[in-house]
Amino acid sequence: MKRAVLVSVIVTMVLILSSCAYLLSNFLSGTGKQTYTFYFYVNGLPEEVLKSLQDIETAGSLVISSIEHEATITVENPFKVSRATTNIFGDLLGKYDIATASKEDLDFSSKLKIYFSTDTTLPATTVAINFPNKSYDIRGANEFYVVYDFTSEGSEVKFLKKVNGYLFEIRTKAREFIEVYDINSGKNYKLFSENISGTFKAFFVAERGKTYTFKAVEQGIEQTKSVPYYSDKDTEVVDLTGTSSM
Repeated sequence: MKRAVLVSVIVTMVLILSSCAYLLSNFLSGTGKQTYTFYFYVNGLPEEVLKSLQDIETAGSLVISSIEHEATITVENPFKVSRATTNIFGDLLGKYDIATASKEDLDFSSKLKIYFSTDTTLPATTVAINFPNKSYDIRGANEFYVVYDFTSEGSEVKFLKKVNGYLFEIRTKAREFIEVYDINSGKNYKLFSENISGTFKAFFVAERGKTYTFKAVEQGIEQTKSVPYYSDKDTEVVDLTGTSSM
């Protein structure tokens, strides 16, 4: 008897939650609103940081004290986000949901501050990078990768529709510099893996239809990956640990 009552309660709760989700969806749709989701990542180290690493051979010699991220996303009204963390590549900078009027474009501005050092006996160096207000086309999608893209060619913010993006999780045996080469554009990225819950890894947001070469600099292990245009898969592990054939 108790079991039957429990099952009845669970079914009722599921129906209530489903109804709430349906009503919220209809409410947003009926008011011309929808929820936009933004995933923030960093691809590569800025040139200002790379200049300080010319005589540094191992990633273990580079210490990121903090990375501060502030941004304003304006679809209908300004939406401000901010976060401070010590992980620049091993995790996303943040995920944000904005319920607002459906629009064809948005305005975006941001600034990053990176505090780093190559000698723990000296104060951290601060690199501040500002991205002035710019409009981005968001038609046809409501989920986006927002990528701070630092390459050998310069820096920019990319708004990439999530369906057109592909997330690589690069794993190494220890904390290590990683080089990523975009074969299609000829652009080079340099990043490093970070210890996240016992796994040394770095994320890299790629674009569908492109081919990339990933190299663990200190071990000399290299892999080339082509991103399919059409696939249900949207993430992949690149194993540069030298311990498996993954």
